[in-house]
Amino acid sequence: MCIKYKLLLAIVVLTLQSTALAADPNMIAVYWMDAGEGNRVWDYSGNERNGTMNGAVSWSGAGKIGGCLEFSGGTVEIRNNVDDLTFGNADRSFTAWLKTTANNQCFFSKVTSGLGNNYALGVGRDGATEGVFSMTYRNQANMDSQAVINDGEWRHVAFTQAYQEADGKELWTVYIDGAFDAEQLTNITSDNGQGGMFIG
Repeated sequence: MCIKYKLLLAIVVLTLQSTALAADPNMIAVYWMDAGEGNRVWDYSGNERNGTMNGAVSWSGAGKIGGCLEFSGGTVEIRNNVDDLTFGNADRSFTAWLKTTANNQCFFSKVTSGLGNNYALGVGRDGATEGVFSMTYRNQANMDSQAVINDGEWRHVAFTQAYQEADGKELWTVYIDGAFDAEQLTNITSDNGQGGMFIG
C-alpha cells in the first residue's frame, strides 16, 4: 500500500453518522490500537471488522492516549465484513490521531476489487502541497487541508462527507486539531463496496 515511512497512529474511528462506541448499524469501525501485543488490531465498534498487521508494523507505548501502532512500511488489513461498505452517495466521517514527518503517504484506504484504491486518506499526494492532509476518491475528486500535519507532533484529523440527496453531491469538510480547515463540494459515483480496508 505505502512505501517505507514512519507513522504513529492511534484511535481511528469510521462512522456513517453516529459516534457511539457500541454495536450500531451507523458505526463502521473503531480502532483504539492499544493492545500492545499480537498481530491483531481489534474493532471496538461491535462490528467485528478486525485487522491483521502485515509487514513493518509494531506496537508502541508512545501514543497520544495510551498505546499506538508504528508503521514503517507495513499495513493493517481489514477484510471481514467490509464488502458492503460504499463511499459515494452516503454520509461518512473519519477521525484519527497521527504523528509523522512523512509526505505523499496514505494512512487509510478502501480498496475496491478491480479498481485499486477507491478512496484514500493520507499526508500529501501527487500535485499537493507537501505535508497537508489529503483525501482522494478514485481519481474523481481530490481535497487538501490548508494546515500542514507532518510536523512530527500529534495531530487530530477529521474528515466528513455529507451526502446532499437533493442534488446528489457530497460536501467534504476537513477539521485539523478540532478546528475547521477546508471544505469542498464534490460529485462522485458510488463504488461497489467489494474489497478491503487498509490502515497504513
